[in-house]
Amino acid sequence: MVKRVTQNAREDLADIAGYIRLDSPMSAMKFATNARDAFLDHPPNFKPRRVFPEFEEVVRVLTIKGFDGYLAYYAEMPDALYLLAVIAPGVSDARRQRMVGAGLHDMEVGAYD
Repeated sequence: MVKRVTQNAREDLADIAGYIRLDSPMSAMKFATNARDAFLDHPPNFKPRRVFPEFEEVVRVLTIKGFDGYLAYYAEMPDALYLLAVIAPGVSDARRQRMVGAGLHDMEVGAYD
């Protein structure tokens, strides 16, 4: 299955890696690799837990190995898997919902790689 990364998720990844880099450049590289691997190595037909009731049919979440609390939200659509947002620990539910919604918008308007 084709896997695409929305502009929103790409910005999330850069922001988080940049923050981690302030303390540890090696950890930032590891985060970027592990986040990429969590999405790219995602097995077909794997059904992780659902997240928001209003997005229940499409939005799912993956954990990022080695980075407790960091989550990658993606949409499972017939044509592809879309990485929507990558969220650090401590983000409020309301902000998380806005971030995932921004990723869904990017998916709908074609703002992805």
